Amino acid sequence: MSLAPSPHRQRARATASLLTGWLLLATGCSSPGNPPERPEFAARRALAVQAEAGPVLAEVVGQPALIDANEVAALTTREIARAVPAMNVTFTTDPANAVAIEPHLVVVYDPAPAVPGEAACSAPGGLSLGPAPDRTTVLAAFCDGTEVIGVVREQAEVQRQRDVERLLWRVAQRLFPDDIGETYGINVLPDLGAGLGGSFGF
Repeated sequence: MSLAPSPHRQRARATASLLTGWLLLATGCSSPGNPPERPEFAARRALAVQAEAGPVLAEVVGQPALIDANEVAALTTREIARAVPAMNVTFTTDPANAVAIEPHLVVVYDPAPAVPGEAACSAPGGLSLGPAPDRTTVLAAFCDGTEVIGVVREQAEVQRQRDVERLLWRVAQRLFPDDIGETYGINVLPDLGAGLGGSFGF
């Protein structure tokens, strides 16, 4: 004569089944290191390949009001490189120092509101600029020739150089977002409301 499972064992089995299902969803469609391509990570993955080989070419257009014209390119490339999540990358505005001409980064300060993001790749030198007195806009694109791999636009109130730097950090984090969760399946489990150490009812 067999006994019916206890409520504790039934809950444990249900929880284990749910965990198994989520793990299958997380790993069944792709293997770690070879995830399906998603457009929001395209610029990051293209940058990773280029950065591993050497300095990545960058072009800086325009100038925020608080930054000296002689310093804007160095500050821009330094702060964007610093803020790319979990990647060691160097940008250079000198084509002779870049590992290759393509792909390349374009950063435009204070483009006119009507300027489309795609124009940063197709005609960066001919963009119409429209600085605002108390705000700075940054349009940044990672380009393969005139084709856009990724593009973002950010705006912030700027009263000191540190504000410009923080704006560039946000741009870098959006244009080249961390893809560790997508690549390795980290943080894919839902909140089951259960902790470790026996709270599943074993």
